Amino acid sequence: MSGVWVFNNGVYRLESSPRRRVLEHLPSGEVVSSYSSLDRILRGLGWERYYGGDPDLYQFHKHSSIDLISLPKDFSKFGSVHMYDIVVKNPNVFHVRDMVSVTCLAWYWLHEAASAKANWKRIKRTGVRFMLLCTA
Repeated sequence: MSGVWVFNNGVYRLESSPRRRVLEHLPSGEVVSSYSSLDRILRGLGWERYYGGDPDLYQFHKHSSIDLISLPKDFSKFGSVHMYDIVVKNPNVFHVRDMVSVTCLAWYWLHEAASAKANWKRIKRTGVRFMLLCTA
């Protein structure tokens, strides 16, 4: 189940949201959050920067294979297609997974409110709206 849980007027409702994926380096458990961290990991695996291609791409190649990893220069455009390309070319080293994120403060407040009747009645009366972002 993935999406945004919305609590409004005493009712929980799941609203769908786009899934966000992350690239995880399995040996270290590190989530790749920038090209500098990806560059460091790939260099450790024998990949080298390739400068002979498209200047709008960030590319890596390996001397021991014909593989080429091509990524957009802008990390914000680094998507699941690029992540799976890295996974396929580096078996058992990377994994693509869904990002799990919870708005902790809202969750804590809802949890506490659910256990205290006074707060619960106040929430129902005022129609306060809370959201929890959960992806699995």
